[in-house]
Amino acid sequence: MGLKYFSSDGPTVVPDIKKFTILNVLDIGDFTIVRIHYSTCHNFGGIKILVFEDLVEGEISKVTEIDPHFYPESKLVARFLPTEDGWDMAVEFCAHYGRS
Repeated sequence: MGLKYFSSDGPTVVPDIKKFTILNVLDIGDFTIVRIHYSTCHNFGGIKILVFEDLVEGEISKVTEIDPHFYPESKLVARFLPTEDGWDMAVEFCAHYGRS
């Protein structure tokens, strides 16, 4: 028995950051929560819940690429389990840490 760090459901496919559909967007303070479906990703049905900081209102709907990975230039600050509980945790995170 131990913590399971990796899925045994088969190979994980890195999502194509150009092939996505935005399912939900919620702005809370300085944060934007986005539920995205990546058509080339298979774990969790291709769904990701991402939290971005300091986006201009409506900016997320105009982008043509969304990378769900952290890197220094990204405005991505958090990812949550792609479930309703994960969405609720993202909302709580934003409410707690938001500056506006």
